[in-house]
Amino acid sequence: WDAFQKFDVNHDGKIQQDEFQKLMTSLGSFSAKEISRLFKEADSDGSGTVDWREFIKWICSGAATKTMSADSAASFARLLTRETRDEACFAE
Repeated sequence: WDAFQKFDVNHDGKIQQDEFQKLMTSLGSFSAKEISRLFKEADSDGSGTVDWREFIKWICSGAATKTMSADSAASFARLLTRETRDEACFAE
């Protein structure tokens, strides 16, 4: 959930393309073209936003990292690992 919220800056329950682009750009390993392609992959219903269900499906299916370069996949994995670790610490 925290990873989704990190993308959903305005907390409206949906990730807009500009929110997605800002976070992915901050990771440092993504080109604008790659970010645009990844957003389109995540936005499975073509609504122009990514909701929680789409986000989870995109992450859990492996689609999120399948077409990323090795550097990009490593940066993205660090983001997800950091969020998972933070959630685990909170639960303890």
